Amino acid sequence: MELLRSSSVFHESVQNRNCIKKEFLALISALKDFTEITGSLELEKFMHSYGVVGSRAWDATKQGLSLIPFADFFNHDGCSEACLLSDDDKEVSEVIADRNYAPGEEVLISYGKFSNATLLLDFGFTLPYNPYDQVG
Repeated sequence: MELLRSSSVFHESVQNRNCIKKEFLALISALKDFTEITGSLELEKFMHSYGVVGSRAWDATKQGLSLIPFADFFNHDGCSEACLLSDDDKEVSEVIADRNYAPGEEVLISYGKFSNATLLLDFGFTLPYNPYDQVG
């Protein structure tokens, strides 16, 4: 973390942590009468769960974030034309392949045109070569 301290990634991660902490405190306050639930709820566990869900959720529908079964199994390739599409009216999401794939071949999709900073903060990884990185 020391290497990131002067970067925007560090500062944004601190802001994210503070926002999650505020949500945790609001949740604890709202559920104060339900000690059987809140008694075992700890900030660190909440943050971990928040990160797990947030890194797998898709902002693909009008309703906001969605957990789409099996969609989190697809890895990111910034050059891929394959993508996840959602139809709110039909309540369906599907992956559209960018080419024919051989049986057993990994299908990679694009999570979007993101810098490594965004990929790290939102998905927990970076790419060795990322055409969407910028020097600023």
